Amino acid sequence: MKKTINIAERLPRWYGTGIMIVYSLLFAEFSSTINHLFPIDLMNDLLSIFFQISYGLTIVSGMIVWIVMTFLFHLTALLLNGRSSFGRFLFTSAYPYIIPAIMILAGILIVDNIPPISTMEEANVLMNNQSLTLAMNLINYSFIPYYILIAVIIHYLYEVKYLFAALSVMIPVVSVWLITELFKILL
Repeated sequence: MKKTINIAERLPRWYGTGIMIVYSLLFAEFSSTINHLFPIDLMNDLLSIFFQISYGLTIVSGMIVWIVMTFLFHLTALLLNGRSSFGRFLFTSAYPYIIPAIMILAGILIVDNIPPISTMEEANVLMNNQSLTLAMNLINYSFIPYYILIAVIIHYLYEVKYLFAALSVMIPVVSVWLITELFKILL
């Protein structure tokens, strides 16, 4: 695995950036495909505005999430006595995004076969649609191997034990999840 990480480090930086652009494009397309299942006249104004977010903004947000999460992993690894630079980790951390990108592509193909709804009663049925559930699960669970690979990369780049590498990933992910849950409760 160390050889693979060393090879990934020596690749041009635009390879990692290219993977993130492809991932972000696929994410934007998946969001667009989901949005097209719901006719705008069935939504309230707030949802309508939300669904009209531009394709470009979705792509930019995908890139921002990559940078922010990588920075959080980096800071946590440094707190656990790791030694590496952020730039070195940033572009190496892009390569595992291939797994979620492939699953998003599969999700797009699955969701694309779901017919759009025409009434609010169909919206409840759509939420329980097995194809939609499968697509969402594929995407969500694809991040498990991503996080495992990030922990392995941290282990080798930051020269920390596997436990500290795993904690370097788990602490930011759980923190972001807890903050999200807190906002759900407050809103």
